[in-house]
Amino acid sequence: MRPPIAIIGGSGVKSIIKGEEKMVGTPYGPTPTLTIGQVKGREAIYLPRHGEGHTAPPHRVNYRANVWGLNSLGVGRIIATD
Repeated sequence: MRPPIAIIGGSGVKSIIKGEEKMVGTPYGPTPTLTIGQVKGREAIYLPRHGEGHTAPPHRVNYRANVWGLNSLGVGRIIATD
């Protein structure tokens, strides 16, 4: 079984993944709400770079929580857009 991929990006990216939404608790605080679904038959996780509703400016993004949360879900690769 291949590990899931994660896509970190803006709100336009979310439309390619439909599925379950969940937050992950980490030692650095919670992740934003993640969307866990499939892209072309492969498990994929979408993480909104600036939080839900674009609420976190770049200097407030909790990068440690984001990466820790994705790792805890077994993500093997991360694709980040800006």
